[in-house]
Amino acid sequence: MDDQNRPPTGERVWTERRRGKDWITRIIEILSGISWIAIIAIFVSVGFATPQGGGGSWALSNLLGETRVVTPNYYYYGVARYLSLATFLLCLFGFVFNIFRHKRKTDRYRKSLIIFGAVSLISFIYWTIRLG
Repeated sequence: MDDQNRPPTGERVWTERRRGKDWITRIIEILSGISWIAIIAIFVSVGFATPQGGGGSWALSNLLGETRVVTPNYYYYGVARYLSLATFLLCLFGFVFNIFRHKRKTDRYRKSLIIFGAVSLISFIYWTIRLG
């Protein structure tokens, strides 16, 4: 070993011990993927719950004095509420696993877990207040 590659005396040589993904990293990736699917399912359920108008026929019915009452399907709003709660819990568990994993400067937090956790918590509070 030549003198250029040798560390100065008293310094420890740092070696990378991580050999690929460990089980915590896999759990974080799985929870992140499930949260993506849950957020998409929330948007789909809200889309099903929102009443669909008849397009231009609304203007015609208003001119003719007809009244149309279209109510949203509250079952799908309830589904969105509980999916929001489930997504928040998934993101919370993923974030806790991410905290345990975060030991070096090169380790990163999953931004999707943080963003989806905040959005799903706000969404759950909104649906709880709205649905009563």
